[in-house]
Amino acid sequence: SFLAMAVGEGASPSAGEFVMYVNNAEKPQAHKNNRAALVLSALLLGMCAAVALIGVSGPTDAKQTELLAGVDAHDSQLAMGLLHAAPTATVAQLSQMLSSWKSQEIADMDAPSSGSRTQMLASGGFGSSLADSGKLCAKKDVIFEKLDQLVAKLARQGASLNASDAAAYKLKTEALGQWLDAESRYRLEVEKVKEAKEGAKFARQEYEKLAEAVKTTKERVATMEKQYAKESADNAAEVALIKEIMRLLGILEDQPLDDKSKAAGGYMKPKEGDSKMGDKVVLKSVQHKIAELRQKVAATSSSSKGKLTSLDELSSKLASYAETDEIKKILVDMLKELETRGDVMKRALADAKNDLKEHMDKLTKYETRLVDLSNAADKSAQKAAVADLKRAKLDGKKKTVSEDYKDEHAAYLLVSPPTERELFIILVIKKKISDFCDKKK
Repeated sequence: SFLAMAVGEGASPSAGEFVMYVNNAEKPQAHKNNRAALVLSALLLGMCAAVALIGVSGPTDAKQTELLAGVDAHDSQLAMGLLHAAPTATVAQLSQMLSSWKSQEIADMDAPSSGSRTQMLASGGFGSSLADSGKLCAKKDVIFEKLDQLVAKLARQGASLNASDAAAYKLKTEALGQWLDAESRYRLEVEKVKEAKEGAKFARQEYEKLAEAVKTTKERVATMEKQYAKESADNAAEVALIKEIMRLLGILEDQPLDDKSKAAGGYMKPKEGDSKMGDKVVLKSVQHKIAELRQKVAATSSSSKGKLTSLDELSSKLASYAETDEIKKILVDMLKELETRGDVMKRALADAKNDLKEHMDKLTKYETRLVDLSNAADKSAQKAAVADLKRAKLDGKKKTVSEDYKDEHAAYLLVSPPTERELFIILVIKKKISDFCDKKK
């Protein structure tokens, strides 16, 4: 059998519908038609061998090899049909032939066999009528113009397919990128929540420690102020008694013996050679003051033992005027001790108050930090919730767009190969017509 193109019976060649079919029982026709069929068959048999000679306007060598591997009898049917119909058919009719062939190609991709396709192409019940080679070459320019229009249309279809597939892929990658960005922002906010909570926990622990330190230090300062106030008052009373004794003895250096000292019973240092301490009344007054001081020291002083020893030594020295300098030294040392104690209390209280201030400053600092971190944790939690909703929405979009691309790309893979083969077949037809007609010149 051989493949042929049937022209619709009773229709003009320009308006007829061209279909291809397989005729397994066709009787021999006129010698002229047989010769034309043989010419066209020879053209088709030489197609595959001439694929590499198509030139730069056709597919690349690698693509030609791939397309050549997919050429079968049905592709030959299309080539035979186009070659036969091209001289008289319109571009629209030729395009319809391509569309019918492509539709069947796509339908047969999942079919168990190609028998149905061959039957479809063979339907129509039209007789065969082949153009002779002379007419073919005479209409070469017309045929090429029509075929070029088909090529342009197929190229546009291919570009549209590529653009549609690329657009779907772009949407897929953009959706993926948007979801990844949203996922990253969500993870960042979650991490911020974690960091803020950890920071707030640390700040709370430090705040509690400092609050306890402030409480303890306040209590310590209050105790020191109370104790130091009483001790300072007691020390002041002791200082007053010591100075009064020194006035009575006339050895107070802060002022000379004046009317006030005299009124207190003081006396000037006796003349040289006088062995008596002075008037007995003065001595008794001094002894009375020493006893009063002893009683006060014993009752209030924290270092009463040392002071009592000094007072005992002072009492023993009063018996002799010659030891007036020793008496003065004892009294001055007692004043210095009280003065030193006063300085120590002032420094200790100042240090305690400074500690309290530092603790309170730190407490305020951590209180502020605790509030800030707690607020930051709340804000980050809110942002994380918003980011979670957004990433969930974008995840749904990503899945939808991915499925859309999967369907789009599947359609692309289904339609694109037949389109490439159509282009390939047309280019081969042009090549073979050119070669055939060149040989006839």
